[in-house]
Amino acid sequence: MIVTRPTENWIRLGAVDRSKAIPMMRTDSNGDQIRGRGLVIVNSLTERWGTDLDPWGKQVWGEMRVEDAA
Repeated sequence: MIVTRPTENWIRLGAVDRSKAIPMMRTDSNGDQIRGRGLVIVNSLTERWGTDLDPWGKQVWGEMRVEDAA
């Protein structure tokens, strides 16, 4: 897990792997399947998400807005 703060108002959480396959959000998962729900969860918890390709693999990331603590 990679955690960064690209701006004062956003936190970015990323997961990396060596695969260059771009993930697709599945909408056909039923309750009995073990796999296929990751991006559905990321989409519901973050305001925006995406995939960055690197020479060694990829990073799937999601960003959340941070509210002012003051």
